[in-house]
Amino acid sequence: ALFRTRDLSDPAFISDIWGFTIQQQWQLRNRYLLSYDYGYKRNHTVERVPNPDFPIPYDLTFPIARFNGTLSRDTRDDILNATKGSFLSNSFEIAPPGVGSSIQFLRNFSQYFRFRPVREQLVWASGIRLGMARAFSGQDLISTEKFQAGGGTTLRAFKQDELTDPGNALFLVNQELRFPVFWRFSGAGFMDVGNVYSSVRNLNPLKLRYSPGAGIRVQTPLVLVRFDL
Repeated sequence: ALFRTRDLSDPAFISDIWGFTIQQQWQLRNRYLLSYDYGYKRNHTVERVPNPDFPIPYDLTFPIARFNGTLSRDTRDDILNATKGSFLSNSFEIAPPGVGSSIQFLRNFSQYFRFRPVREQLVWASGIRLGMARAFSGQDLISTEKFQAGGGTTLRAFKQDELTDPGNALFLVNQELRFPVFWRFSGAGFMDVGNVYSSVRNLNPLKLRYSPGAGIRVQTPLVLVRFDL
């Protein structure tokens, strides 16, 4: 697969990224799926507004290459609006010397979501995510390779990817109670907690940001539309 994207999450920089991925998947027993791939991307990052105090503008290119292995299991009855089942996955990445990467690193990301009926027509949705990364030989990961949080799928009280600066560790817990309202409309009450940490050493499950709220869901023939406050 070939791709090209532009990352605008950093208010000071713009990153243009292009690359490719070669992937193979194996369907295992009991709904387990094993996938492994080699990915290469070239990250070109420039300043949005040049700093007049520095005569040479920030303009750098980073080649990033890594191997990835992911094991997952999905028993959800509906990917977009599950009422029962679970989703579990663990992804491990390594960028060793000699594979085309300017930065050598390890990264692991685990996630688990569970959906279960609670009494009649109530659904309790739970999720937990944990990410850890570390670069080798005194290097540091560039911001687009670090973990970020904030937005509709992580902590909903914060803007997209603006919870904190990107970091090398991530911990998120999401709890949501869903209930029908009428016709295609349903409601939800939720509590999102979590944080992004500068390093794995600083990961502290007791140092969290909080995001309570409520929302309305509209089941259209094509997609599920969400409105959260």
